Amino acid sequence: MNNSLDFSWKNQLFSPIIIATSFLNAYFLSQPILLFVGIYFLLLLGYKKQIVLIILGIFCSLFLLLRAYSDPLPQVSSPEETITTEIKVYNDTIKINGDLVSFTGKIDNWNADVQYQVTSKKEKESWQQRKNWNKELQVTGDFLPVEGQRNLHGFDAKWFVFSNHKLPTFRIEQIKSKRPLRGFDNLRQGRAFSIDWVQNNFSSKITTYIHSLLFGYKDTNFQEVKEIYSSAGILHLFTISGMHVYLFYGWIFYLLRRTRLTFNTFGIFFFLFIAFSIILFGQSVSVWRAALMYSLRLVFHEIDIHLSRLDRFSIVLVFTIATGP
Repeated sequence: MNNSLDFSWKNQLFSPIIIATSFLNAYFLSQPILLFVGIYFLLLLGYKKQIVLIILGIFCSLFLLLRAYSDPLPQVSSPEETITTEIKVYNDTIKINGDLVSFTGKIDNWNADVQYQVTSKKEKESWQQRKNWNKELQVTGDFLPVEGQRNLHGFDAKWFVFSNHKLPTFRIEQIKSKRPLRGFDNLRQGRAFSIDWVQNNFSSKITTYIHSLLFGYKDTNFQEVKEIYSSAGILHLFTISGMHVYLFYGWIFYLLRRTRLTFNTFGIFFFLFIAFSIILFGQSVSVWRAALMYSLRLVFHEIDIHLSRLDRFSIVLVFTIATGP
């Protein structure tokens, strides 16, 4: 038996990630079995004397656990207790169903689904112009009660809120004041403007397709055709996933290389394009993951660092978990 220490780590970075995510999920879900899974892999690395992977596993575990412990979901007020608060509107998520306006917003630096009942036709038309709602609202309202799973295959609202790391749905009763957002809070304005432009210049059916395929935006019109595509087994084609985004970057990069330009010539513009596309595609976790994976691939290629796809995926996975545990 070889008693020397093993300092290798390339093509093996997924092992520390398994350890770290096992401990993290054991903490979140209170599942001892996941704790044993993490310990098992840690002992396995110890048996193989892979010292670098052991250090990475312990470091990633402590980092993610401290990150999760220091950033817990805040305790909200009792359901249906009226409060006054400020909400940053993500205007590219505004959806209108009859007189009900729904969108995603930020309350005290936490994301939350928000609902508001319009009281007039003029107010409804104002909400239909999403680009005009790049604002922070001072409102009065209440958090709706969060119900758990009622039957075996029913929707579990508590788990949905917990797994998405967001506050319960907030219902606005009155909008007291508005003020425009500034700085990085304006990044969603371009997507909101694009959604409005498509809606105002194309038919309802074409708009539904463009919104879902290009922006990953699905309003009530998409729900009308959802069942048709779901029964045909092609609903996934109308969802912007990380795989679609990664392939899209690959096609654009291939076309740029066919122009015989060097990466030094178009690299900075390509990275700016990736940053813009993250906003355009809706900033979902899968979009962020694909963008980071492709950017990491290009950067490592340029600085001559050779890592496997699994190693690059492991690095991106740690980053995405750390930013949103």
